[in-house]
Amino acid sequence: MGGGALSHSLGLEWGQKVSDSEVLKIVLSYLVHNCFKETAETFIACSGMKRTADCSVDIDKRKRMLPCF
Repeated sequence: MGGGALSHSLGLEWGQKVSDSEVLKIVLSYLVHNCFKETAETFIACSGMKRTADCSVDIDKRKRMLPCF
């Protein structure tokens, strides 16, 4: 039985463990995808992840493309 789209996109098999760094990447990807800019910036700062310049740029681009924002 498969683990769904997320496990497939991560190259995981059902029941396989996910590293802490992968979980952080997944959460940040969700925040960026849904245009939660301030939350993403706070998450980066609190989690100790390295900030990339394109994170804010990606969110700003997405906001311009999505009519609901």
